[in-house]
Amino acid sequence: MNLLTKKGRVRYLAETVADVPRDPDRGRLLMILLYWKIFDGINLSDELIKEIMTKGTNPETLGRLARFANTDILSEKAQSEETQHDSMS
Repeated sequence: MNLLTKKGRVRYLAETVADVPRDPDRGRLLMILLYWKIFDGINLSDELIKEIMTKGTNPETLGRLARFANTDILSEKAQSEETQHDSMS
């Protein structure tokens, strides 16, 4: 296994982490946190990881909601510009 590549590192984590949650989203979150801690050298205590895992909003949910929010913002902006254009005509 090549721990010099990101793919190899993720595979290593997938094969060695015993407590991966059954929920796939939570499993991905744990893998991200462990990757950051082990390979990126980010100082994440075990207590912080546990707190994020138990209390943190799922990143997948936040990402999805951010995409919806951006879509809404762009739609509102387009409607506003259309209204301004119509009022100038």
